[in-house]
Amino acid sequence: QSGREISEDQKGELLDQYISMQLAAEEGEKAGVDKDQKVRDQLALARLQVLVDTGLQKYLEAHPVQDSELRPEYDTQVAALPREYHARHILVDDQAAAEAITKELKGGADFAKLAAKRSKDPSSKSGGDLGWFSLDTMVPPFANAVKAMQPGQLTDQPVQSQYGWQVIKLEETRATSAPPFDEVKDRVKMIVQRKKLQAHLEELRKAIGQYGRLRFMDDRKVQRLQALMGGLRRVRWLPGLAGPVETLPPRADDRPRSASGEERASADDRRPHRPRGPPGEARR
Repeated sequence: QSGREISEDQKGELLDQYISMQLAAEEGEKAGVDKDQKVRDQLALARLQVLVDTGLQKYLEAHPVQDSELRPEYDTQVAALPREYHARHILVDDQAAAEAITKELKGGADFAKLAAKRSKDPSSKSGGDLGWFSLDTMVPPFANAVKAMQPGQLTDQPVQSQYGWQVIKLEETRATSAPPFDEVKDRVKMIVQRKKLQAHLEELRKAIGQYGRLRFMDDRKVQRLQALMGGLRRVRWLPGLAGPVETLPPRADDRPRSASGEERASADDRRPHRPRGPPGEARR
């Protein structure tokens, strides 16, 4: 509770906790735990993380983000927002059935009516309508097929995924609606900060050169570090440990409606570090 007033009871609780920690640490030292190599590595890494956190924070204080940097970064982020797609599909178990449906559709059959009658996906209730979605929320076979289509087009051949065989119709596409600048200004500032730090760290790495890197190449130390990193907190600012630079989300009011098709990717289907709940039957 740094910077806040705390009550006498809270002060007492903090003191009790501190005393307990000190006594436990002293007992550990008496038992020789601080001589264990793994413990020494943990202590060294904890010290390193504190120095990194504080050092990079001071760098940001010395090189603050200027307001003039925010709008250009916002424009860059908006330009990178993924395109959205609106499609329908019919999902069946086997290729022959999907090919027969494709033939019927090319012969003039109504897609929504066929979806309601033949599709095994819950979206059949809405004529196979999946609503608006971005390609990265779909499994690759479905996403790749949709990306290659034009609005109003039907897949020439059924598309196979782990859920079955799909006949797809692309209804329309649109650019993602971006959130207003003022709504995400603080987030844009954080993105600029992360980019500044990445550039700064890259300059530091370049400064030591290839030969300078050799002083860090202790295989045993690297192996011990790798074993420890999974169990310790992430360094707040360090790119590579703290994850990639963030991007802006679509505007909240215009985000893709939740598609009910099974072809939407689950967390295991796509990227485990970016969980996506599977809709349709997979969601139930």
